[in-house]
Amino acid sequence: ESREIRIFRIRLKDTNVERKPQLVFQDKSKNRALSLRNISSLKEEILFRPTFDQYFDSVKIDAGYLIDKDIESLKYEAEFIKRQRINIMVDFSPLLNFYPDLTLLDNIPSRYEKTRDTIEKAFKEAQIMGIKDVLFSFHRNAENWVTIEEADVSFRKNFRELAEMASKYGIIIYLQSNPWRGWRKTMRETIE
Repeated sequence: ESREIRIFRIRLKDTNVERKPQLVFQDKSKNRALSLRNISSLKEEILFRPTFDQYFDSVKIDAGYLIDKDIESLKYEAEFIKRQRINIMVDFSPLLNFYPDLTLLDNIPSRYEKTRDTIEKAFKEAQIMGIKDVLFSFHRNAENWVTIEEADVSFRKNFRELAEMASKYGIIIYLQSNPWRGWRKTMRETIE
């Protein structure tokens, strides 16, 4: 399949040309984010959407994207993101499920330490990408040996610790409600 470009020069004589007013498009991109999941290249995903900047000024990606990428790839993509002036938000919610991925409960200290290390690695990578906003949500309680009161204490303590860690990297944590996770189902409960 060959693609050709043809350029024409047209000259008109004795024509009445009516000039239409220039179209002004309303900027619909302010404070709108495109949520991308299961992607392999953030740059490619944006380039595949040529009208992206007409409708969005931000992208929300899963934390797994940062965790799975190597530093050099992230630095390369960071250059593109900065040139395009796109805000990136990282969502940890899909990975916060108590088991098998990340846990915010410290009832099994080794699992929580692994989670904390993984989150700190993602914060370091977010800093490379110029990301300042991350989303968290609660996950379900442990099946055995952890009361609701103990889980509540653990969540509060560990969120405080993660917020302090995030501040070292210039990151703000936003807590969203997640009614499907079985803990703090409404926004009011989440705020409490």
